[in-house]
Amino acid sequence: MINTFAEALNIIWGWLAFAVPFLLTVAFYIAPWALPLVVLLVAGRVFIVLPLRRRERTLAFLDLVEMGLNHGRSPEHIVVEIAATGDTTLGTDFARLAGRIRDGDSLGRALAKVPAFLPDPVTAMLQAGEQMRDIRKVLPPCRAALASGPSRAMGAFNYLPVFSPGLPMLAVVQFLMIIIVPKFQEIYFDLLEGRSLPASTQLLLAYARYVAPASLVLVALFLFGLSFTFERGRRFWFACYSRLFKPLGDRCLFQLPWRRKRMQRDFSAMLAILLDAGMPEADAVGFAAQSTANRMFTARAHTVVERLQRGVKLTEAIRALDETGEFQWRLANAAQTGTGFLRALEGWHDALEAKSFQQEQAASQAISTAFIVLNGALVCFIAVAIFQPLIAVIQQGALW
Repeated sequence: MINTFAEALNIIWGWLAFAVPFLLTVAFYIAPWALPLVVLLVAGRVFIVLPLRRRERTLAFLDLVEMGLNHGRSPEHIVVEIAATGDTTLGTDFARLAGRIRDGDSLGRALAKVPAFLPDPVTAMLQAGEQMRDIRKVLPPCRAALASGPSRAMGAFNYLPVFSPGLPMLAVVQFLMIIIVPKFQEIYFDLLEGRSLPASTQLLLAYARYVAPASLVLVALFLFGLSFTFERGRRFWFACYSRLFKPLGDRCLFQLPWRRKRMQRDFSAMLAILLDAGMPEADAVGFAAQSTANRMFTARAHTVVERLQRGVKLTEAIRALDETGEFQWRLANAAQTGTGFLRALEGWHDALEAKSFQQEQAASQAISTAFIVLNGALVCFIAVAIFQPLIAVIQQGALW
């Protein structure tokens, strides 16, 4: 019995002595190019899947609020009733929202205390609807803001992780450096004594060691760009985004022409609704600016409010938000039609959305094309670096 047990231990120890070094060696060679792929998969869930789920929950919440309003119930009563059922479809943040309302907060104050539940523009619009005592009127612009929340050009951005030059090049170079290049160098120097490798091959070998860190930097830059494009879904990511990245992100987003046009659309739609509801102009501008959830846009709106407080007309003060003067002209015409601001500005809102969609598509396709071309150039460089020594070896063999 003792001998059998000792033999089993020896067998297990022998397998471990072979398997552990083998697995460590495999991990050492695979990890540098597999790690970026794992990071991309995790980031895809955090930056794409979770925000899409958050958008679906927000749309469901807006539908439930509208259904409750149609039955004569207040939004607060609707939230508490749904939370009492124990349904987890709307997530844990919805339960926290219901808890705030049970403590006596209104819907607007509860949403301010649970900022991760709804996107910032939707929260600001619902708070504005609460101020004018008619949330029903702000539901259409809330849905319009969600329609352009996840980028409509997401299909084009899907090419980035697939055709990103870092990951394929890293895998190819690692395979070449581990298996092909050592044997290839031995054959080359045996057949061509005294001759050095071609310049392209030397360049490839010299910089192959930097491919892994370069790919990690590329992945980091890709995720950094996504952080400005998609919203976070969980409270931890929301807190990091709000405290660290939002000021810089707002500044970058404001510089993107298609995002700035959508901010103008959201601001104009909310301003029209609030003015039609009879809200004072200064208050309407302030609430409408909050619906954009962008600090750069809100800062410009404060300039408009200051001008209004000094007695400047709205059609003149609004020029601080639009250097082209088109918004000023549209607003002045809407004030003279007598049919209401929202109805008079509907055509302009549609034009802004169409223009922003066109610009976003053009930018995303240009980025995708640039990555594909860069990937092709790198593949060509690797092919030249490998085949030049091979051609030299074949020519030398032909001379024999």
